[in-house]
Amino acid sequence: MSKDKYKENMENLNENFFQSYKNILLEYLEERVELMQLTVVEKTAVLTSKIATSIVILMFLLFSFFFASLVLALYFGEIYHSNFTGFLIVAAIYIGLSLLVILFKNKLEKPIVNLVIKQLLKQQHTSKK
Repeated sequence: MSKDKYKENMENLNENFFQSYKNILLEYLEERVELMQLTVVEKTAVLTSKIATSIVILMFLLFSFFFASLVLALYFGEIYHSNFTGFLIVAAIYIGLSLLVILFKNKLEKPIVNLVIKQLLKQQHTSKK
């Protein structure tokens, strides 16, 4: 085999090697992108379902809370012989609770943020296993 022929064969081998390596790398990148897309879809679906169920639960709790407030207002109305006074007392209770929440807003937000971060990291660790 001549030197030129040998050199040409080596160049063809190198070219084939790099071409196949490039194809493998492109396939790997495509698979990684697809995996990331599926992961995002899964996390979005989980988050959406959690939000939807939380909204339904919150809605039922709000209705229950509303009717309990009506009952409490009517109860105070019976005690003071005035429905107006009963509703005024319940409104004052809510105003007081709102002021407390406003005053301690920062202390209330921190545990909630920590809980959300904990839940997100917990989901991330569970999905890696």
